[in-house]
Amino acid sequence: MTKQTSDGQDERSLDETARACLYVVLQWFDNEDPFWSSFEPEPDSARIEDGRFSVTLRGRGVCLDVRGIMIRDADNPAVASPSLIVGARALDAQSPPQVWHPISCTIGANDRLVTFNFQLAVEAAIADVKPSKS
Repeated sequence: MTKQTSDGQDERSLDETARACLYVVLQWFDNEDPFWSSFEPEPDSARIEDGRFSVTLRGRGVCLDVRGIMIRDADNPAVASPSLIVGARALDAQSPPQVWHPISCTIGANDRLVTFNFQLAVEAAIADVKPSKS
């Protein structure tokens, strides 16, 4: 749902922006790349509410939790920027991840979410749960 700001610009709801970001995050994991395609979303784990989203994915021996919040620009309320984090936990763990890793991102051309370190953040989250053997 869009509404207009006081200066006549269309303003997307924060939930719409969160839904669009969640969709892009899920697209990352739904491709032919062996790293990304090794994760599967947990059924019914996606949540969108109050400009926030979360989703849990299983793969590589861990559960990944990806969370995002949309932050409205104070100077331009028609613009919302995403802030994303990822954490991992053991497959049998019920508690949330202990360590969260920020995902550098922005909204790019065509209102698409662009990430800069998503794979590095996911790999770091996995290492928190499954330290590499030296």
